Amino acid sequence: MKVLSECRAKGVKVCVIFTSDSDSMSPTGTYGLGELISNFISKAGGPRIVGPNCIGVYCSRSGVAFTPNFPKEPGKVAFISQSGGFAAELGWFGARIGLRFSKIVSYGNAVDLDLPDFLAYFREDSDTGVVAVYVEGVKDGRRTFKELTVKKPVLVWKGGITEEGAKAALSHTQSLAGSATLWSTMLKQAGAIQVESFEGLAYTSIAFSFYKPPVDNSVAIVSVSGGGAVASADTCTREGLLITRLSDTTINALRRVVPRFGTSIRNPVDAQRGALSPEACSEVLRIVLSDLNVSAVILV
Repeated sequence: MKVLSECRAKGVKVCVIFTSDSDSMSPTGTYGLGELISNFISKAGGPRIVGPNCIGVYCSRSGVAFTPNFPKEPGKVAFISQSGGFAAELGWFGARIGLRFSKIVSYGNAVDLDLPDFLAYFREDSDTGVVAVYVEGVKDGRRTFKELTVKKPVLVWKGGITEEGAKAALSHTQSLAGSATLWSTMLKQAGAIQVESFEGLAYTSIAFSFYKPPVDNSVAIVSVSGGGAVASADTCTREGLLITRLSDTTINALRRVVPRFGTSIRNPVDAQRGALSPEACSEVLRIVLSDLNVSAVILV
């Protein structure tokens, strides 16, 4: 607490505390770090705390990073992670796959600043267009879901959705994981997009960083594989997307480009691998994208 007191005296606004926390009383009767910090803030006020049990923040604009080999180029995605390991790993993974970030925050046990605080910040951050989240549990569920209802796409990977995962979350960041069904329902009501894996969070973040969200759920599928067209139609329908009917104008235009045999010009459009030149494939995409019934095209 001596260092925090010195920071407060110097007018420091925010401190990042890397060290791990113990929220329980020690055998000697002394308080854990989290309790000590909470008492300090409540009595003295300021500075605001990120952590403990975190690895800090990354900001592409200012060049601040908590680990080497992060991309120096700025991007549109902000990542809020309760796990320090995932915060670092997504930065490294992003460097390899073309994912770039505006900022990354690892916030750990959240003794002071918590997920809703960072959601509120990134809602107003002009450098951020997409918010990606890894969360194990929150202290203020009502405020969290209020802040999730924002004007920017919010992608959420929820950890601790099984009984064993919830036990691990409690051990990792002292987080009560909560009901998986409740989380899924509330995320859907808030308009957030739930993903279920590290890779899902990474690649969905890339998609939203390059493309504007579609105006509705009507999609067209363009595939060079009959099996791919069928599997994609199943997946889209299962996830609540509408395999929309293509207009007569679109179908007639496709008929002039796509060979008759072994193909389909309905939605899904099955163009068959090898049946079209690269130029013809581009023309098929242009035709389907121009259909007013289609909000998004999935290329398989």
